[in-house]
Amino acid sequence: MSALRAVAATVGVGVSLCVSTSHAVAAEPESAATAASAGWRYSVSPYVWVATIAGDFGADGAEGSTGSDYSFWAIENLKGYWSVHFDARSSKWGAFADALHVEYGDEFTRSGRTLSLGVGGEIYEVGGLYTVHEGSGLSVLAGLRRVDLRVSVGLSPGPSGVAPATFTDPYVGVEWSHPLAEHWYVDARGDYGNGSSRSQVQAIAKFGYRFSERLEAFGGYRYLKVDFEDARTLLNLTASGPGFGFSWSW
Repeated sequence: MSALRAVAATVGVGVSLCVSTSHAVAAEPESAATAASAGWRYSVSPYVWVATIAGDFGADGAEGSTGSDYSFWAIENLKGYWSVHFDARSSKWGAFADALHVEYGDEFTRSGRTLSLGVGGEIYEVGGLYTVHEGSGLSVLAGLRRVDLRVSVGLSPGPSGVAPATFTDPYVGVEWSHPLAEHWYVDARGDYGNGSSRSQVQAIAKFGYRFSERLEAFGGYRYLKVDFEDARTLLNLTASGPGFGFSWSW
């Protein structure tokens, strides 16, 4: 049985996965001084998020679920993907934007019926943050996450349907960044939002390695849960898994 899987990144309104994530520049002492004197530091980060997808899906009256045992993923389920993250920081303030596109689907048999599930579209995220105390690494953040997906469900025998899941919600959260050594650092972020959706929950943890003042690589784990329902669409989706990418700063 092949599994429904999205390969994606944290670069994640999931998406803050993120569908979106925010990247903190945890600089060496001399790097921090350079950034402070320059005013603002910018970075762009393409990334890949290898996420297991699970949950309940509904479109125009047709409903299906992956089930609790659906965890194995297959690359053939991925139809298309791209993601990128942009970050701007000063000593106290910051801003970020994230965009993720994914197209995936799977077909399997459950309870004597063939179930076809598909989810595709984009998750966009914009936000700002404020460092609570310089040197603490702790920041508070807020922003907007837009989910623009299409959900398709087909049951054989049974009904089928395609419906949009499109909404924009505010979110609030915290971020923590800490240097571990001369070149290493760790970041963690959590946020919560709702409004048009019932809820959106995201958590990200990652390690990074700085090759130079401009180039660094990172890897970690991202969790995103979205719960949305309207007259046509049911989307109770959990996406979680490892991710990796690199950043170019100036």
